[in-house]
Amino acid sequence: MASLSIGRSSMLLLKGSIERTLVIVAAVTALGDWLFYRHTVGISLPLFVVALASGVLLGNPVRGDRRAMLAAMGVLLAALLPLVDGLSPIALLFGAAGVAYFAVLVATPIAASSSSSMTASVWLLLAGPFQLFPDLVQACKSAEHSGTAIRRANPFMVWIVPIAFGGIFLLLFASANPLIEGWFAEINLKDYFARIDITRMFFWLIMMSVTWPFIYMNGCRNEWAKLFMSPEEVPAVELPTETVPDWLFGEATILRSLALFNLLFAVQTVLDINYLWGGVALPHGMSYATYAHRGAYPLIFTAILAAGFVIATMRPGSTAERSPSIRILVFLWTAQNVLLVASSMLRLDLYVEAYSLTYLRAAAFIWMLLVALGLILIVARIVLDRSNAWLIAMNLAALVLTIYICGFINFPHVIATYNVAHSRELSGKGEPLDTGYLFGLGAHAIPALDLYIAQKRPEVPRQLLIRRDELAASHLNEIKNWRAWNFRGWRLKLYLEGKADGVAL
Repeated sequence: MASLSIGRSSMLLLKGSIERTLVIVAAVTALGDWLFYRHTVGISLPLFVVALASGVLLGNPVRGDRRAMLAAMGVLLAALLPLVDGLSPIALLFGAAGVAYFAVLVATPIAASSSSSMTASVWLLLAGPFQLFPDLVQACKSAEHSGTAIRRANPFMVWIVPIAFGGIFLLLFASANPLIEGWFAEINLKDYFARIDITRMFFWLIMMSVTWPFIYMNGCRNEWAKLFMSPEEVPAVELPTETVPDWLFGEATILRSLALFNLLFAVQTVLDINYLWGGVALPHGMSYATYAHRGAYPLIFTAILAAGFVIATMRPGSTAERSPSIRILVFLWTAQNVLLVASSMLRLDLYVEAYSLTYLRAAAFIWMLLVALGLILIVARIVLDRSNAWLIAMNLAALVLTIYICGFINFPHVIATYNVAHSRELSGKGEPLDTGYLFGLGAHAIPALDLYIAQKRPEVPRQLLIRRDELAASHLNEIKNWRAWNFRGWRLKLYLEGKADGVAL
């Protein structure tokens, strides 16, 4: 009886707080739009973090004790200091971790000293942005239990999610593929889409997804109870466990969504097979570089969005996950997404071949590999019947291993060698060698620069030769101090000593 009473109270809480939550999320999202959209990020970021922390207090009952509140405020203040000092990846990481830890301590009964608080904070940052749609579904379930929702599924309503997500994917494909964009232009939709700020729409969607889990902590607490908390830490709250309504996120909706998504992705897949893998000539006036550059990054975002949809709908133990037809469609769609990532990598390779390699483009290659691996791990989670905690752990392990391996790669040398080998001067195609960027890579670009000089010696300006020798001399002088020794620098030192006479004389 006590648990039943708690469950009913929880339903009333969900029903009564959803309207207020939506208002707060909309307000914080609008603030984010005003602070960030098409503006340089600076002090606006810590201001937004403060606003998000305020939203946590406004949207959730305070469950932490006095000690937890003091710890939360201290952590939040410490996390804000790097952001106030200057924007950097490290400062951004601390800011995000600080506000997540603040939310966990304030809005959940987890003790400040518990290891679960750290785990829950990581979960809030990584999986929280995917809680928006499942939490709205949970709110609708609560409304059904209280008798305020439509109890009979309308056959047209099961198409809401497929059409909404299908429209998003179609717009992404149009922005990524000039051929699909041309099809829209032929049916006179170009002017209509030109009036829609697609970028701003995606910005609002991302802002709402990021803001939602902080303002509406009910869904997060329920997930933590199943994934991370020990039995002593599980809140004494029972949420409704009936199936998701068919008219929003039920089995019928998921089946229609996957069928439509597979059809849309098949169009993009066929185009890529023809033009990227099959070598079919592109329409007149369109180069492979243009075709590649338009699609590399939007298609990766498409794959990530698809992965989020699969994670949200194929929850462990759900009826959708057990459905054979849905599982087949999920596997087919995931395979198409993996091919989509492979096509994005080929697009980026074509673009790099035409316009040279940079740090950012090398990082994009690595990121695409991680996205492809993440998609494969989603399939493995479904096949092996693993939890979302396992999926997160495997992705984190892959990320850490990748970063560790990258620590052994001499990126300046790799980038310089590639750009020299594929420059117009040596290969006869592509862009002219950007020697300014080459020198900016540092001393480890010297071996590649020497290859360029050896091939083009009569035409090389004397100033470039002098700059090369100055860069070499600077490295040899630095490596004399034993404190500056490292294996990579030592190998370069041996190379430079082998060319002791330099190349400028």
